[in-house]
This record gives sequence, structure tokens and C-alpha cells, in this order.
Amino acid sequence: MSTVQSLITTIQDDYAPKIGRTLLLGYVNRAVQALTGQNCAQMTFYNTSDDTFPFPILSTTAGTLEYEITAANLVDSDGSAVTLTVGGTTVAIRNVKRLFVSTSVSKTNQYTPTFRGDALTLHGVNPYWKSRVYSNSYQKVVGLLFDKTETQAAKFVFMEDPGTETDLYYVEAYWQHPTVDSESDTLLIDQQQWEMALIDGVVGYIEDFQHGESRRLEKFQTYWKKKFAGEMNDGFAERRSNRFRYREML
Repeated sequence: MSTVQSLITTIQDDYAPKIGRTLLLGYVNRAVQALTGQNCAQMTFYNTSDDTFPFPILSTTAGTLEYEITAANLVDSDGSAVTLTVGGTTVAIRNVKRLFVSTSVSKTNQYTPTFRGDALTLHGVNPYWKSRVYSNSYQKVVGLLFDKTETQAAKFVFMEDPGTETDLYYVEAYWQHPTVDSESDTLLIDQQQWEMALIDGVVGYIEDFQHGESRRLEKFQTYWKKKFAGEMNDGFAERRSNRFRYREML
């Protein structure tokens, strides 16, 4: 398995022989964070150990509106704690796309429809296959979304009391690649596939610092980041249909 060490060696030998490895490590982390910081399908966190439904559930307490989207507040379908890991590595939630509820559950719950949002189709699921996924339909929960920062976790703020619940509020969110702070680290993306992107990012940052501009950095920003987001959505377009929606007989 390729490591960050091999990537730094390649960059130092072929592109930046005068730049020390410690400095290059910082640039590698910067490029990795920029490349993977895209809101795309394969950066979505799925709790695949929960075979009932792969989205984690936010555990709420009556009278509390604001929640950090962290492992401490997430449970699975059985009410057990969720481990935020990707490829065996602990990750954090970077950005919350939405909270949503199953209408079959919410109808019997104290959560009123006052602040329910629109009906939704889960990402990548062709709406013409079935109008209800897992025999349910879903609606967004209206609230305030806060991205993760250096000082606080990603958060969701309800617009009304969510009640005390452990089986209602599903979370769709994007995970953040861990900081690359050691040459022995391995990346949570295919390093060989994205090696040239990372090289252009790292060398581009160096050139931009030294000369005030860099075509490599421009390529990284305008081509590689877009390509990463597109390919990390690969396969999902096949699940959508261009034909007219059928009328379902209820």
C-alpha cells in the first residue's frame, strides 16, 4: 500500500528537491484536505454496519434544540453508539447536508409537521424505481446547519423541540479526511489514482508561494477538484431516469 512517504519522495526527487520533507508534508495535507473537501456521494458517511438503514440517527433530548453531529450524539437502528470510521480510520463530520425523518415514524411521534420540509428522494436512488425506499417515504427536517470548524463540530439546530428520540432523525452528512501529519499515514482515497492531482496541488502551492502565481495550482483548483467531485459521484447517474414519472396507484 502506498504511503505519504512515497508521495513526498516523488515530489522531492522530481519537482522540489530544495524543499524539506516536513514542509512538503504540510503541503500534502493541504492538498488532500482541498481535494477531498467536496460534497459528493462517496464522501457521504454511511453507517454500513447497520443493516436496517445505513444512515446514522441523531439522538435528541426534549428541550434541547442544538446538537453537535459527533459520535457521542449518533446511534444506529438498535440505539447503539455509531463509530465514525472510514476504512478503519476515525473521521469527523465536516458538513451536514440535511436531517430527515421517515413519515411512517413521524406520524406517531410528538414531532409536529410545523417545521417539516419537502419530501425527498435519497441521493443516487432512481425515483422511478420506487416512490418509497425501504417501504417508507421521507421528509426533510427544517433547521440551521453549521459546518465543522477548527474550534467546533458540525451542528444542527432544530426550529422546534425535537423531543427525546433515538429512532427518528436520520443524518445525511459528509466526512472529513483526517489530518495528514505523518509520512507513515495512508490516505483514505486511492493514492495512485489521484497522485498527479496531489502533485499538482503540492507543487502548485509551492510555486504560488515563491512566485505569486502557479498554473499547476490553477489546474488543481479548476480541473482536479472538479474531476474528483465528479468521479466520486460515479455510478449515481445510472440510477436516475430521464423518462416521465409514472402515476402510482394508491
